Amino acid sequence: MAGSYSTRIAILWFSFVWSSLLLSCNMPGSTPSRCQGPDHCPPGTRCNQETGACIPLSRPEPPNDIGRYCSLGMDKSGTIFAATYSADFGDLELLSFSDPDKPPVLTSIDGAPSSAGSDPDVGRYADLAVGKDGSLHLSYYDAQSQSLRYAVHDLQGWKIQVVDHKDDAGRYSSIALDTAGRPLIAYAAGHGTAMQLRLAWKQGSTWKVQVVDIDGSGEYASLIVMPQGGLRIAYYDLKERVLKLAAQGVNGFGSIVVDDGKRVSALSGQEVKHDVGRWCSAAVSTAGDFGIAYFDATEGSLLFARPGPDGKAAVETIDSGNGNTSKGQFASLAFDRNQRPVVAYQDSTNLDLLVAFKDGKGWHTQAPGGAIQVSAGFWTDIMVGDSGAVYICHYLPGTGKNNKLAGTMQLLQWNNP
Repeated sequence: MAGSYSTRIAILWFSFVWSSLLLSCNMPGSTPSRCQGPDHCPPGTRCNQETGACIPLSRPEPPNDIGRYCSLGMDKSGTIFAATYSADFGDLELLSFSDPDKPPVLTSIDGAPSSAGSDPDVGRYADLAVGKDGSLHLSYYDAQSQSLRYAVHDLQGWKIQVVDHKDDAGRYSSIALDTAGRPLIAYAAGHGTAMQLRLAWKQGSTWKVQVVDIDGSGEYASLIVMPQGGLRIAYYDLKERVLKLAAQGVNGFGSIVVDDGKRVSALSGQEVKHDVGRWCSAAVSTAGDFGIAYFDATEGSLLFARPGPDGKAAVETIDSGNGNTSKGQFASLAFDRNQRPVVAYQDSTNLDLLVAFKDGKGWHTQAPGGAIQVSAGFWTDIMVGDSGAVYICHYLPGTGKNNKLAGTMQLLQWNNP
């Protein structure tokens, strides 16, 4: 079914029965809730004080803008999930694609207006992980309270927790599950040179938080659980403008510089400093091969590094901007079933979605078939399914009536050569 999931979401909104699909608060496996007050109802509902029942919230219209911070996942049944942020409502949403011939099901997870009328802005920096048991785990940023939040869906339905509320925590969140299925979240807290890279993990019913690196660290955090169980976090150091990697050892985390940005100018022969590490995305293959795709902001190029045990890595250029164009923002890396690195990213000069892959002959770049190439390639995410199929989501900004936000999301299947 190559390309059968290629769907521009905005076209599908009006085929939804809005009140039943958007705020159908109990997903399969959960049971209806009863309530005694406003804090006893699951996300997407409010408490009816007269009946004591949790009832769906309603909106005057469906969201016009959806698809930012898209993050993909898949369960054992083959259902594809896309966690994303609705910018016009400021909500965390979840799209479920179980049948390529039917519209996706939309569930509002967090940020819907309360019975008191408040409408918080939550859902930026959304990231999704799917457990082996089918449970859904989401990390995201609450812009209103400036905190990191976590949502999980299991047989009991949705539950939401505040993980860290100190120092404007939660931007650039990256979630993963350890070998026991427990959630871990890497994220940034603070701003500027006072920014910290932090790691939170679930211990029982509470969250523990550790500072991994300081002094401007944590932007574009990308957390990976290695096959043997160790943790690695790729991230950008804002102060030094370098790509760094934090690796978990017997004595805790240690951070190293993977790419310091030092280059030799082809014109002068002198050493120059590039700004490298933004939009970094880490991945590990089933064979344990680890890599990082990232952006050289000085040259406008997409780069790739494979750090060894000592952190040293030969830097490869995937797609060069040559200082004249910009290629590599919104990068998302995965390894396909043949253990080859595959990267989805944006050509920011032409606003196109591109895919690059490496084989024995080197790196190859192409525009994926079926992609809508009109202001495309924002907030990409790439995923390899259990069957080996490669899926990509990306955001296409736009405006609707009265200049309101009206961006859309496209999910497509890429036929890798």
